[in-house]
Amino acid sequence: MSNLLCIYKREIPSVGILRNMFQELFVSTSVKCIFKMSKAVMRKDVDKADVLLLIRPQDVLSLKIAEKAKKVGCFVIFYMDDDIFLLPETLPSIPWRIKALKYSLDLSDIILSSSPRICAKYKRMTRENRSGILHTVVSEEELALVPEKEQGCKCVKLVYAAGSSHEELFMKYIFPILSILDKKYGRQISLSFVGIHPQIDLDEFSFEVNFYKGLPLMEYRKFMREKNFDIGLSPIKNDSFSKCKYFNKYIEYTLVGITGVYSNCEPYTYVIKDGENGFLADATEESWLNAICKAIDQEKVRNQCLKNALYQLKSEFNDDKIRDELLQNVPELKKKSKKESRCSSLFFAHVLYHIFSLADIIYLGVFYMMRIGWSGVVQKVKDHILDNKINQKISI
Repeated sequence: MSNLLCIYKREIPSVGILRNMFQELFVSTSVKCIFKMSKAVMRKDVDKADVLLLIRPQDVLSLKIAEKAKKVGCFVIFYMDDDIFLLPETLPSIPWRIKALKYSLDLSDIILSSSPRICAKYKRMTRENRSGILHTVVSEEELALVPEKEQGCKCVKLVYAAGSSHEELFMKYIFPILSILDKKYGRQISLSFVGIHPQIDLDEFSFEVNFYKGLPLMEYRKFMREKNFDIGLSPIKNDSFSKCKYFNKYIEYTLVGITGVYSNCEPYTYVIKDGENGFLADATEESWLNAICKAIDQEKVRNQCLKNALYQLKSEFNDDKIRDELLQNVPELKKKSKKESRCSSLFFAHVLYHIFSLADIIYLGVFYMMRIGWSGVVQKVKDHILDNKINQKISI
């Protein structure tokens, strides 16, 4: 039996998704998988591990654990689902985090990512010049819960489900065309927001507008299925950072019975063909208007897109296929090959963790104060606390 130790700094959606995936993937294999926050990792955990998976290891403690694991013969995997080396200017790029990230990648034998761009860009920095794509697993149980669509709906329900950082994209592409949609369809459509609350004047529109708070993943899916939305909107930026993201929204919309309208750029163009399993819109107001109208007007096409998307998830994102691909890319997971060896103490590594955590807080406070002021910093702290509560629920 091979022992896989997966470490991470804090609970984030990426961790919850990986944990759920690996529970599905390794249930019938000889791989024993353990997830632990880096601050909870002890020497005995490293001693037992044959393979170490570093999840977005942008902290000094993860780096130190990787160094010690490598010395005792662990095979080290680096996992990154965003290009954290290339953060946009609106996000803080903390120097010691980037340094820890780079050194962790240098120590690793292989990089895994959901993004082909990330794999191609960074595999040369690994010890063995190796990489592998790791897609999200979609279970048959989840697919069985997708609600069926009935023909002849009186009101077409549109939804925009996203985090608060996506408000800018809504205001850029969707908000300017709302008055045109209202004039054309009126109360034949409705618009709901989940996890985002843009400041718009509801009195301007005759169609129904609803706002709902963000939810942990499984609660979110249950809620979205119950609401039975028809069309989901998902614009993204067409820049280097966004191109390295995953098409999670395509999977999420499909699993709750929604046909999506997506930006006509990577990563969505990896999986979506316009008019076949979703609709694509270029980065203009006119293109978004045309794509949304097409999705509203062509009900049969919209419903067929959903069926095609569901078939794609069932055939290409099932656990057997993704497990086979993972074990083919990382055959080291299949066997216990590490020699018996004792890891040295992690005491000073944990001391460094607390020192750099304090430095993180100071850096982040100064960064956001200079850009959004005290009130913005207070709101950021509130959002962070809320995200932590949601992510803690995801991890249960």
